[in-house]
Amino acid sequence: MYQLMMQNVKRAVLLGLGVLAAGICGMAAVPSGFDSTPIFAEEFNENSLNTTIWTYRAEGKLRRYCYVDSSAVAVANGYARISIYTANNPHGVPTNYCGAITTQSGTFLHTYGYWEANVRFHYQPGMQCAFWVQSPSIGSIINNPQQSGVEMDVFEHIPSAGRTSYNHAVWWGASTEGTAHLGTQSNLDDGNFHTFGLAWTPGSLTFYVDGVQTWHLSASEVAISNIAEYIILDTELPSASGVPAEGYGPLGSSSNPYLDIDYVRVYPYSTKTTSTTLSAVEDAYVRDGKAETTNFFCSPTLFVKKDVTGYNRNSYLKFDLSQITAPVLQATLYLTPTVIEENNITTIAKYVPSSSWTADSITWKNQPATSIQLSTGTNYAAGILTNFDVTAVATAGQAFSVQIAADASSASPTSVVGYGSQENSTAAYRPRLVIISGELPSNPRRRAVDNRGGPHSTR
Repeated sequence: MYQLMMQNVKRAVLLGLGVLAAGICGMAAVPSGFDSTPIFAEEFNENSLNTTIWTYRAEGKLRRYCYVDSSAVAVANGYARISIYTANNPHGVPTNYCGAITTQSGTFLHTYGYWEANVRFHYQPGMQCAFWVQSPSIGSIINNPQQSGVEMDVFEHIPSAGRTSYNHAVWWGASTEGTAHLGTQSNLDDGNFHTFGLAWTPGSLTFYVDGVQTWHLSASEVAISNIAEYIILDTELPSASGVPAEGYGPLGSSSNPYLDIDYVRVYPYSTKTTSTTLSAVEDAYVRDGKAETTNFFCSPTLFVKKDVTGYNRNSYLKFDLSQITAPVLQATLYLTPTVIEENNITTIAKYVPSSSWTADSITWKNQPATSIQLSTGTNYAAGILTNFDVTAVATAGQAFSVQIAADASSASPTSVVGYGSQENSTAAYRPRLVIISGELPSNPRRRAVDNRGGPHSTR
């Protein structure tokens, strides 16, 4: 009881002396647009893991080069420690053990928000440790990571990284599509805790280290989950490379690598959001040369191509947002390539100021003018969704149009991409616009908090 009381006093003093803490280590703040009161706050102030919040993840399983065991997880002195250690298994064979805890069992899952942990790690060769956010259904909906969820690695130290290096990453799908950011911070191994945060909104993912933005991704650059996800904290040995032949010593020895977690907090996105999926009200493609006056109404495919005269093609789509009444926070256009001559070709979405065109009359010769470039989309392969961020021109209650054109710099000039149109016989291939709408707070509050300070093996 005395120890718990002193831990609570420690917290109160540190939070009460925020200015002093800021002077020592640099105080972090909750980014604008998020509520100042966390909906999840684990301070690890007890003397053991709170199993009403956490469960041991993958307990007893071999994950690459270590067995996951609850013995590697300890809570004391106001923080949790997840270690990697070496001990003889029941058969007398030296074995590496690591630990993992999660809120996956349903104790805490949430959509969007500012997710933050205050952590430090003890570097040893071969180790990996992480604070990450995961979906219970990742990869379950083919070609739709937005609805099946993505993995978001807020903090990760990977085996190939040095003592002062960290990693952010986003991964999705069965084929481990995604992107990662490797950063360094000179004081990361100073023995103090450092905050790692993720601002997850319908339109972007923004990462922070000690309150400083380190990486930003828009919906055009990465798949953004719009379903509830959970927390994972763990240590791993993803590869035999770098692992000492003699192991890491018994549990509690100075040679143990570990991840310490001072706290985990999640602050809600200060918006009640609604997701609406809209079909195109008009779509068609046009072609130059001898076909410049030909209308391709009712084609099942929207073609895009940059070539010599006579072979160029552009596609047009129109959407009606009359049923959307709340402010648009994010608008993402999803197209499915059904014809593609080279994988990883990018195409360009451009704004069409006039929506007076119709699918049954548009031709190359009378095609409407475009203005700003909205975004690019990467076409990975036939059947895999391509997404374009069109938020800049999506307004509640109004129609808008876009042109999809070739990006000649990303592929051979003669490469063609064909997307499923509204008239395609396969419903899953038809265009769709996903609108995330809701009301943003007029005066987002900010709250100072105490700052003392490759993909995972399963998804």
